[in-house]
Amino acid sequence: MSVKRSLLMTIGAPSMSRSEARWPCWLVIGDRSTRRVRLFEAEASSRDSGPVIVLDVTELSETRLAQLRDRYPSIALRIEAWPESMRCRHFLMHRGASQAAAEHSPVASERELEFEKSQGNFLHPQFGRQIHWGTVSLLETLRQVIEPHCCFSFHDSRDVELLSNKRACQHFFESSGLPVPEILAFPTSYDEVREVTRIRGRCFLKCAHGSGASGCLAFHESQGTIRCFTMLRWLENASGPWLYCGLELRVLTNELEIARIVDRICQERAHLEHWIPKATVGGRNFDLRMVSIGGRVRHVVARVSPSPFTNLNLMNKRLSLQDLLQALGPKQALGVEAAVQVCEQAARLFPGTATIGFDVAVDRRGQPWILEANPFGSLLPGVLHQGRDTYATEMDFALQSLGGGAKHGFPASTRTELC
Repeated sequence: MSVKRSLLMTIGAPSMSRSEARWPCWLVIGDRSTRRVRLFEAEASSRDSGPVIVLDVTELSETRLAQLRDRYPSIALRIEAWPESMRCRHFLMHRGASQAAAEHSPVASERELEFEKSQGNFLHPQFGRQIHWGTVSLLETLRQVIEPHCCFSFHDSRDVELLSNKRACQHFFESSGLPVPEILAFPTSYDEVREVTRIRGRCFLKCAHGSGASGCLAFHESQGTIRCFTMLRWLENASGPWLYCGLELRVLTNELEIARIVDRICQERAHLEHWIPKATVGGRNFDLRMVSIGGRVRHVVARVSPSPFTNLNLMNKRLSLQDLLQALGPKQALGVEAAVQVCEQAARLFPGTATIGFDVAVDRRGQPWILEANPFGSLLPGVLHQGRDTYATEMDFALQSLGGGAKHGFPASTRTELC
């Protein structure tokens, strides 16, 4: 059997056998206005397997959680991506302000918050560290009040904290022996980035808490001349310059302009890593979003782009696993198969988290590299595995675990986190 056919047939196929059981309350912590929450709520509600409670992140408190804990003796917990709406984003910023200030990270002024409201909620990396501390505070509340009483969890709060910190997660994967791009530096300014590019030639700068290419810059240096590829740009306003992520790739050569962006990104904490030359399909770069559910890769989609940034929110092209494998040569097809194994190896490092989205590159030699891992990576509308989308597969796994009497626990973390 060919590698391509074998891979398509064997990517994690869950069996579904539900025994009679007392189903839990499905508690979703997130932003109820987002598609992520609505899709999971609809899937869970259709199962006739216990009530679904959505607790908006802005309503999360020890008192409210204690009330739910006392009312429902059995709870299955799901944490969803939070700062997608302005309302939740600003709530987290207020909650994380004191901790960000204590470590001398940028803190948004009321004037800057008002400016953001007037412009709309476009993606940007500014104040990501402040949002991170607000998130950590809420995760700690969940950890103390609700997690010890849960019979199942889609996301362990400690895993969410680590997976939401790119530089800490990259360090963790590297120390665990997984193939990740080499970490070159933790720069605090453009001068440090420039020194590394003189030596290495090609590298990526990633903001610790960005998403969707927000806070990412790719550098190519040759014969003393540098080019910077980024989606970032400045918006000038009365409150001061505002850095945000647009939808069009920019190629910058003016070092004063590059330095201005990089210096601001470094204030939010960032790391510099080796730029992996990605394999191509149809003359365009591709990487893979692989969603592991229950420790097995279930859903895969290729993200194809003419630029270094393949994120789907940037209007890049999707390609199904089947179509990708048909277009690849044998070396790259073997690389995709190896990527599945690498992701499942990484997923085993998070036994308390049921679902993780991995971004994986296959280089031109067929070697897979984990670029990032996302605790909220299961939003892939239309991407099916054995006729089921990610949310249906997640519920299949949860009900199978509960029906089989398995407790999806919260083991103590032995990881050393790099803040």
